Amino acid sequence: MHVDRTHEYENVPINLIGADYVKTSNSDKTSNPLLVEVTVDVVADLYLFLDNRISSDVATAMPWVGVLGFTDTGADLDIDEAGDGDVDQSFSIYLKSNVAAGSTTFLEQDNGGSRNFYGIAAVAAVPEPATAALGLLGIGGLLMRRKRHAA
Repeated sequence: MHVDRTHEYENVPINLIGADYVKTSNSDKTSNPLLVEVTVDVVADLYLFLDNRISSDVATAMPWVGVLGFTDTGADLDIDEAGDGDVDQSFSIYLKSNVAAGSTTFLEQDNGGSRNFYGIAAVAAVPEPATAALGLLGIGGLLMRRKRHAA
């Protein structure tokens, strides 16, 4: 999960299986300023994993999380720090839904502690059923129109 550690994610929620993950460096956890820029090519759901050992609430320790529009999903992602199958820590999963194609800049985890650096993942957004149905109706209409003109 980190480029400089044997840490691994465990008990990954189903909606994060197959996600694109950003590898980070655990050694950067006290770097300030630190900028991690993530670019998505399509509308996506961005996930942010924050170490549950952050000493104060996230709004105080990392105010940029809320400013960027991330909210706590209430779910956790476990961490195996030694790659031995044992869960050592857990991260809270934060989500920002339907992020437009383009770049998002994440800032530092500047809480002064020896916490794991955060993780990031992106999943292509799935349109809501109503949006998908309208899109299919539109495509169906175009196909019907094309068929009438061909006859």
